[in-house]
Amino acid sequence: MTGGSNKSFGASVSNAGDVNHDGFNDVIVGRTWN
Repeated sequence: MTGGSNKSFGASVSNAGDVNHDGFNDVIVGRTWN
């Protein structure tokens, strides 16, 4: 990954369920003000 440090990536993490039906739960990762 690229980008500057201290940009709050991962400030929000949530379970998305099995979005692509591969048998594993997926996650959503976000950051504030984006």
